Amino acid sequence: MKPAICFPARPYISPICAAALSMVMCSGFMMQLAWKSYLAQQVFPISAAGLFAGLSLSACLGLYIVRLRTAFCASAYPYLVWIGIGLCIASLSCALWMYRQTSALHWLDSTTHKSYQLETKGDPQIHEYGATQTATLIDSSGFSIGTVHLKTPQALEAGVCMQTSVVPQRFDDSPWSQNRFMQGEFAEVSLRVVPSQELTLKQDALTNFRQVILRMLQADKGEAEALLAGVICGRTTELHGTDVKQCFSDCGLSHLIAISGGHLIVCISLVEHLLLCLHIPLRPRLTMLIGFMSIYVVFSGMAPSAIRALLMMSSSMVVRSYGRRPHQISGLAFAVMVLLAIQPGLVFDLGFQLSALSVLGLSIFGPYLRHHLKQLHMSTGLTEALSATLIAMLMTAPLTIPLSNSFSIIAPLANVVVGPLITLVLTIGFIAAPLAYAIPFVLTPVLYLARTAIFFAQLLASFPFAQMNATLEWWGVALWYCAIGMTYVLWDALRLRHIVVLVSLSACLGVSFCIYWRYLAPPMVGILQIGQGDSILIRDHDQAILVDAGVDDKAAQALARQHVTHLDAVVITHWDKDHWGGLPKILQTVSVDMLYVARGATAHTPLPIRWAWRHHIAELIRGDKLSIGSFKAEVIWPISKTDGEENASSVCMVVSYTHEKNRLRVLLTGDTELEQELKYAQSVGDIDVLKIGHHGSKVSTSKELLDILTPELAVASAGKHNRYGHPSQKCQNACREARVLFMCTKDVGDVQLYPSPSGVVVQTQFE
Repeated sequence: MKPAICFPARPYISPICAAALSMVMCSGFMMQLAWKSYLAQQVFPISAAGLFAGLSLSACLGLYIVRLRTAFCASAYPYLVWIGIGLCIASLSCALWMYRQTSALHWLDSTTHKSYQLETKGDPQIHEYGATQTATLIDSSGFSIGTVHLKTPQALEAGVCMQTSVVPQRFDDSPWSQNRFMQGEFAEVSLRVVPSQELTLKQDALTNFRQVILRMLQADKGEAEALLAGVICGRTTELHGTDVKQCFSDCGLSHLIAISGGHLIVCISLVEHLLLCLHIPLRPRLTMLIGFMSIYVVFSGMAPSAIRALLMMSSSMVVRSYGRRPHQISGLAFAVMVLLAIQPGLVFDLGFQLSALSVLGLSIFGPYLRHHLKQLHMSTGLTEALSATLIAMLMTAPLTIPLSNSFSIIAPLANVVVGPLITLVLTIGFIAAPLAYAIPFVLTPVLYLARTAIFFAQLLASFPFAQMNATLEWWGVALWYCAIGMTYVLWDALRLRHIVVLVSLSACLGVSFCIYWRYLAPPMVGILQIGQGDSILIRDHDQAILVDAGVDDKAAQALARQHVTHLDAVVITHWDKDHWGGLPKILQTVSVDMLYVARGATAHTPLPIRWAWRHHIAELIRGDKLSIGSFKAEVIWPISKTDGEENASSVCMVVSYTHEKNRLRVLLTGDTELEQELKYAQSVGDIDVLKIGHHGSKVSTSKELLDILTPELAVASAGKHNRYGHPSQKCQNACREARVLFMCTKDVGDVQLYPSPSGVVVQTQFE
């Protein structure tokens, strides 16, 4: 007889979890209403939130009365009561938050803004055009109005105070603005000049100590030092935008840098070992550990994931001190409730979402997956590391895939290899960093470990297809989490063979999906929404080319939306960064056969492209033709050799499709403007669609040009709220006068053009 398989017990979901879930849903709904009211400059629905809190409390009391007088379902009763409690707390929290924001906005709309004080909070983020961080706005009487998003030409440390009279501006309707609003900021302040002679510094002892440690670490000296500052102190200012951070992100290692439960465990393990050596009794020892964790969380910048870990571990220690066994899922629910009660906008914070979902998955499915992995005869250490990584990936993928349009294939291996190294960096770094002031060389072994971790992260990130393009619609997210829920419901009814069959079926569906889009994709010209840049996809069945690659990673994300895994060629029209900047990322995620530029432009190839593309670069000039299935792309500009540096030297093409009764003609103009367009327009003839040049600038098109080309549709590619004002009103007026339908990617998203007997069928991303 085979021995019976002993499954781990299914974890208990306590009633407080229902309260946490109800708070998440209520906070999300209320905060979304607040954001819409902010954009419309209407009164926040404070009274509605207060009324809902009263109704929730009344419902709880009603349930209590019903429980006393009837044989109410005993199992459902505590969950319903806790749901009511959660709704009541969330409503009151949102009402209080909206009241504070209302006061701040009243000051913004009514004051003359003669002068006020700004006090910076937290670490700055350095960007190409300056630095940003949160700041507290204090009026002339010393009263704190609220928090704003501060933009400065140079980075400022936390605690810097300054006087200014710059008028704060309301946020626009972009996703970034919504994120800042949810974090409690009510406006943004942009300072072109920081008056250094008027700056004062207001820092407490802990902040001063942190600054001393950061000076010892010399975060701005190199990548290893920046990684140490991030791992030990929670400061990612110097790490932001570096190749190291990108590699960690591509390998699914970002959580190793973010301060969370793993950091606190290492931290208190060292302290607890010391306290045990001193024979400190249990309760005083746990009290000291909670105090030490609290100090470290404040020291590291109070990230939501760190506060969540602190609340969970503190509640667990309190329970232990009374001789009870802690319940991790209830601890997580308690932490979520406290955090949302303090800052309800955290429900929209991606870091908070990923942290909570990862811990929830590990708490519920950790023993379950380890049980199945042990049946594969894996070692205990490998089982622990692999199960933690796989569960975190499965729980968070439905959130990360729609945002990044990619999925890290290398993440399980990367976490097994790099994870232990970062743990060593953290353990030794906690001891070495405070000693570095007296003994500088004590950091040498830690820096060596950090460089080793960086080496392996970069090595793994460089593997072909370490990160794959992927996309997930809302229904896919729903199905994903339904499958996770069903796994919990079925639990011991699922055997390893069932899981293997389900995974195999899912893999078959995924392969079929990939085969369809790789070899059977319908003919289409897609003008992609990639912000302030250009990127046009031309595909027909198994062939595809990309004309321009945008300015950053958004082009790779757009290709994922279009399910592109292979490109026969990429054409870079000219060497403006908003046309080639995204190519290195594309080359990491998509296989590319050829790279084309204008005749003579190869000699001026930017250095990042030289590093990313080590193969031959072909050149194009007027008269050259490319075939993409039944599409023919004929180069009509430039007419002579060029360096590819100027807008006027952009590669321009007429893309034609003729197959059976279907047809389509599209003119791609790069960044050429009227002076060049009028020169080649006569040779182009009638077209169906004009891709407007130079993002719809004032000199991008005219009624005269449109009358020559007679397009039915004109499309401009531009980013929302771009600083150039693209597309210009002059461009739009010209289209209106010529009776040409005008679209811009910032308004409608991706514009997909399909051949048809009538010439063109248009589909947009946001239709």
